[in-house]
Amino acid sequence: MIAQGRTLKLLRLTGIVGIITGIAMSIADISLLYSSAGGYESDAVLLTIPMWRLLLGHYLGVLMLPFYLIAVWHLYEGIKPGGAWLSIPVAALLGYVAAAGGAFHGSIAGLALIVQAGVGASPETQTVLTHLLANAHQFVEPLQAVVFLAGFVGSMWLGAAILSGHTAYPRWFVLANPVLVHAVLFASYSLTPNPVSTLLLPATASLSLLILFGFSTALLWNGGREPQRGGQTAFAAEAGG
Repeated sequence: MIAQGRTLKLLRLTGIVGIITGIAMSIADISLLYSSAGGYESDAVLLTIPMWRLLLGHYLGVLMLPFYLIAVWHLYEGIKPGGAWLSIPVAALLGYVAAAGGAFHGSIAGLALIVQAGVGASPETQTVLTHLLANAHQFVEPLQAVVFLAGFVGSMWLGAAILSGHTAYPRWFVLANPVLVHAVLFASYSLTPNPVSTLLLPATASLSLLILFGFSTALLWNGGREPQRGGQTAFAAEAGG
């Protein structure tokens, strides 16, 4: 057990914050990007998003995303028994994603407005808007790449920490790793496109974190398992004398 008393209550509370944030962010992502026709590979999908959805997705996402920083502490407590080299990089990388991700999320609505402004515009105006959209992407795509890279490395580091057996999580918790969940959801859309996979694809990142914090909260609800030391649980080592 890694926590008791007030600390255990705080661990539970921060996990619940992660779940609520994951739900809110999933709604925000779907509101901001979902199209029943799919077509997420291009900016054309932004033509179908009405203003009320852009506003909902933008503000819900930007205002809720910082709460992931609280949930990152919850995750850090679960892997902290594995030592600083396993726990601190995970917390730093995923915390960075939560901080920088808000800027990326907040830029999507602006792109949508530029795309939609071209509908019915004159050829001259469309040329200007096309150039403006290309310039706007220079402020979005590099940021997206950095956030994605930090999330990928942080998730892989988290997986390594869990597989070490030195955390408060069982090794099977690695199956809830955001990279694996992201891959499953993306493959579902790419290989067998259907209404469900089309609906969920825009929220892939948020859903993967929702699953991560959901399982983490359940596993740490009573303090988690005793971390292994030297191939044994602490309890087993004491019992063996």
